[in-house]
Amino acid sequence: MNIREAIEKSCDRHTICIVKEALFCKVYEESAWRFVTFVKQNQPGSKYVKKVDMDVVSIGFPKTGLAGILAIAAQRGFVLVREEETWLAIKTTDEPEGHFAAWKQAIVANTAMAAEKPLPPSKTTDEDHEKYRSLLREIEMYPVAESTPLQSMVFLAGMQGKIKGIRKIDGIASIAP
Repeated sequence: MNIREAIEKSCDRHTICIVKEALFCKVYEESAWRFVTFVKQNQPGSKYVKKVDMDVVSIGFPKTGLAGILAIAAQRGFVLVREEETWLAIKTTDEPEGHFAAWKQAIVANTAMAAEKPLPPSKTTDEDHEKYRSLLREIEMYPVAESTPLQSMVFLAGMQGKIKGIRKIDGIASIAP
């Protein structure tokens, strides 16, 4: 199964499509969203795939863990509806809360930030300190208690994007509000 087919199958509502690749299994896009929500927490990552001209979110696990994954799915009332040599499909009973697009956006942002090399330390200026104070105030004012987990995750991803644009400051913990 190629990447385009795997992504198309991942769009089927209430379905987790698991692709078998050599020694590993991969779960792409919306199927990955369902997998980490309903079956097992895995750390999703993203990668730009030229063949489909987009960032693709996925998770992976060793093929030896597939039996355990199927057992967890069965315990949760999910059904293996199709199994072929290169892929299988599990039918879920529901869809995750929130929106896939927002979940994906946060994963793509976090993956991009993790891939960047840290900037070398530099001399700080009053302008640098003010930028960080502004970010700290924005974080402090965010209404966590009134926000959904997905809204909070998107907010955090946005904050991380702002932070990466500002030069690294040594001793950030000593900056007073």
